[in-house]
Amino acid sequence: SASRSAAVGRAGLAMTMVTPKEVTVKVDGKSVTKTTTETDVKGLLALLKVKVGSKDIVKPRLDTPIQDGMKLQVTRVKTKTVTKSSTIAFETIRKNDSSLYKGETKVVTAGRKGEKVNYYTVVLHDGKEVKRSYVKTEIPTKVRNQVIAVGTKEKPAATPKPSSSGSSSSGSSSSGSSSGGSSSGGSTGGSTSGAGINLANAAMWDRIAMCESGGNWHINTGNGYYG
Repeated sequence: SASRSAAVGRAGLAMTMVTPKEVTVKVDGKSVTKTTTETDVKGLLALLKVKVGSKDIVKPRLDTPIQDGMKLQVTRVKTKTVTKSSTIAFETIRKNDSSLYKGETKVVTAGRKGEKVNYYTVVLHDGKEVKRSYVKTEIPTKVRNQVIAVGTKEKPAATPKPSSSGSSSSGSSSSGSSSGGSSSGGSTGGSTSGAGINLANAAMWDRIAMCESGGNWHINTGNGYYG
């Protein structure tokens, strides 16, 4: 301001007039309309006690002069690290083993799944993800492949069982022999009974022969003739 005692020259005094301007500010999800005489964006935000972080985006820029009807936006920018875990499947490896018979298998090493963790840097604008950048990968749990032994040894030949038909045949032969023995015994008995002569009846047969044939045994008819 000019001093009252100062002389006014022929050129007069220079005066700067600032008229109030209406500005709409959008920040932190809220929209505020403010009438201000601040000259630039930075001064207005300071007046509204809006703190601007080093990564925040202000449009228009902080040094932009205030204009009537201006729309001002402050975007909060945050960066964070996120991780994404995933499972690593194990493989099954089959190896020939001559100590096992063909068709046999044995688990030599049990499989174990691994774990993989990917790290990313994520950029957020007002809480919404706008960019994701890969950083690194870590393996907190290593995968372990499963190993299975597969038998290759030939199985021994099976021992044949005794034939049941041979036993039956032997049994039949023995039975036949017994029957033969019985039959032989029967024949002997018959022969003995046939060869024996009952002497008590001999006199009776002589009397019959004497009566029928006159004592001649060769006559076989009742009339005394042969034949």
